[in-house]
Amino acid sequence: MRICFALILTCFFFLSFAQKKVKPAGRSAITGIRLPAETKQDKRGISITAARLLLNDESKKYQSSIDETEVFILPSQKASGYSSDSLVNALEEEGWEVLPFEKDNPYGWLKKGDEYAMIFFSTEAKSTNLYFGKAKNRPVFNPTVTAKDNNTVQSQTINNTPAQATTVPATSTSGTFTFNRTNWDDGWVSTIENDKVVVTKGVIKVYIYFPIQHNDETRRQGRDYYWDNYIAKQFRILSKQYQDKGEVMSAFQPPYIEGKAIDPATGKNCFLGFYVTTGSGIMYPTLVVAPDAATLWATFPKANDLNNSDIPVMRNYNKFAIAQSDLTGTWNGGDFGAMNYYNAYSGNYQGMGAVAMSDEFTFNADGTYSSKHSGASGMVGSMQTYTQNYKGKATVSNWEIILPGRHGGKTSTYYAYFEIVNGGRVLHLQDKQFTGTTYALVRKQ
Repeated sequence: MRICFALILTCFFFLSFAQKKVKPAGRSAITGIRLPAETKQDKRGISITAARLLLNDESKKYQSSIDETEVFILPSQKASGYSSDSLVNALEEEGWEVLPFEKDNPYGWLKKGDEYAMIFFSTEAKSTNLYFGKAKNRPVFNPTVTAKDNNTVQSQTINNTPAQATTVPATSTSGTFTFNRTNWDDGWVSTIENDKVVVTKGVIKVYIYFPIQHNDETRRQGRDYYWDNYIAKQFRILSKQYQDKGEVMSAFQPPYIEGKAIDPATGKNCFLGFYVTTGSGIMYPTLVVAPDAATLWATFPKANDLNNSDIPVMRNYNKFAIAQSDLTGTWNGGDFGAMNYYNAYSGNYQGMGAVAMSDEFTFNADGTYSSKHSGASGMVGSMQTYTQNYKGKATVSNWEIILPGRHGGKTSTYYAYFEIVNGGRVLHLQDKQFTGTTYALVRKQ
C-alpha cells in the first residue's frame, strides 16, 4: 500500500508575534486583485504552511502542486457584501479564467495565459477565508475518454489539449501486462524501460525517471544530486550549466540543469536538459535528450521556468492502457494525514486531527469485482469511522472501467490507466462524473 503522510505542524506562536504577522491588505500579489476593505493578510508561518498543505492535498488530484501561498481573512459576507460572485468578477477583471468546479466546492483553479493558481474560498459567520496558491506545474484536468475495442485509437486529454493514444500490446517479456507502449496522436510515443519510461518524438527523447525518496543529502544538493549521481553516470558529460536568470537565492532558482554530453548508447553528441520537481518528500527527475541546444529549446521553450516549465509536464505521458487480464487480483490504496493543533496566542496544545482512508479492490477472472472502503476522521480520541462495500460485474476497456453497484446502487465510470513505477505499476482510477474521487492502487503481493 502506498501511503502519503502530510506534515505534522508543531509550531508555537505568541500574541505579540502574531499581531506583527497579521496585517491589513488591499491586494493579492499572486492574482493582482483588489480585496475588500478591512481585509487582513496572515503571514504567520504556521498559517501559510497549513494553507499550502490544504491546497496541495487538493491539487495532487490534478497532478499538480502548490508553491507560493497567500492567506487572507476577509470581513464576513454579511458585513461586507463580498461574495463568491464578487471574487469571480474581480479575478476576471484581472484577466484570470475561473475554471469550473463541482457545485459547493470551496476549491477552484485559475488560469491566466500559461499561469495556474488554486483558490480556496470559504464564508464563515464572522469572516471569510481566502487562500491563493501558485501552481508549480500545469494541472491535468478531467480527461474525456472514448473507449473502443482493443488496439483501436483512444481519445483522451493530456496536458489540457486533445490527444489520442493507440495502445500497443506487449511483444516482449517486459512484465506480464498487456500494454507496454502508448502512441499519442501528437507524435509522442511512450515505452517502458527498466528504470524509466522513455517518450520519443523525432530526434527528441524524454526520460521519465522513477521517483526517489528525499533524504538529507538529496535536499542539501537539490537539483545537482540526481545530475551528479545518476545522469553523469549514464552520459559522458562535456559541460554543465544553469539557466537561473540571474537569481542568487536558491529558492528562486529553477531546478534545471543543462549541458553537452555524449550518449553512450549511440556514441553521438547530444544536449541534455534536466528538471527535477519535488513534493511530499519525493523527487521526480525528468531528462530531455536532444541533438543540440537549439532543438531542445525549440521543443521546450520554458525549460528553465521556475513554476511553469514544460519539461516536468512530460511526466503525464507515463500512462499505459489496461486490459481485463491485467486486473485479476487485489489492489490496495489509501491515504493518511495528521496535524497537531496549537493555540496561536497561548501556545496551548489542543489535540491532533487526523484522517485515514483505506481502499481495496478485488477483480476476479470472471469479470466480477468487489471493493471495500474504510476510514476514520476527526480529533484523535473521538474519531468517526466508516466502512463501505460494493460489488458487481466490471466492464473493462483500454482506458476505462465501468463499475456497477456503487454508492446508492449507481454505476460509476472511471478513467483508468497504469503508471509505471519502480518495481511495478500503479492503477489510477478517476470518477468521470465526480472528478475529485480518485484512487491510486498497487497490486497486493
